[in-house]
Amino acid sequence: MLMMNNLIGFGVRRASGGGGGGSAWLPVAISGLDTDDVGWNGYTLRQVINSAVMANTGLSKVRVSFNAASGGMVIGNAYIGMAAGSGDAYDFAGTPSELLFSGGSGVTVPSNGTSVSDELTFTILPGGNLVISLQFTGGADTKRKDPLTGWQSYYKSGADAATVNASGYTTWKSALCISLVEAAA
Repeated sequence: MLMMNNLIGFGVRRASGGGGGGSAWLPVAISGLDTDDVGWNGYTLRQVINSAVMANTGLSKVRVSFNAASGGMVIGNAYIGMAAGSGDAYDFAGTPSELLFSGGSGVTVPSNGTSVSDELTFTILPGGNLVISLQFTGGADTKRKDPLTGWQSYYKSGADAATVNASGYTTWKSALCISLVEAAA
């Protein structure tokens, strides 16, 4: 119930769709990013969201919102997958799915702006932790929220966003860059 109370007030956004009136996008996890965090160019970030703080899992589509601070940011590529049952907390259970933006890899998020990934056929499994991995390849001023129960970010220098069994990451703040994960049927 606590998680659902945290989601109230953020609203449910509707996806425009053909014919059937569109799908209802439901919040899975919301970070409430509120602090600028700058200087991430050249780093890979892995955001892990614990299953205990997620709602609306088990649906077949997902999209993710990314927030920039005043300097804007460039994401070279981004991936989503379920966390492995063993190994490091930021390891993917299998090959991750790439998040696209207007059909292509990566996106430039404008100053103090938000960019939303394209809809992806992907199911966030109930009871499993979620991993979202991205590589910053340009200006990388992002927003963060710390502390935030159930959210943990990890980072390392270099390009490592799609690696399944990764190593060498450093624990960072709670939530970084990712403001909203949504799902739809």
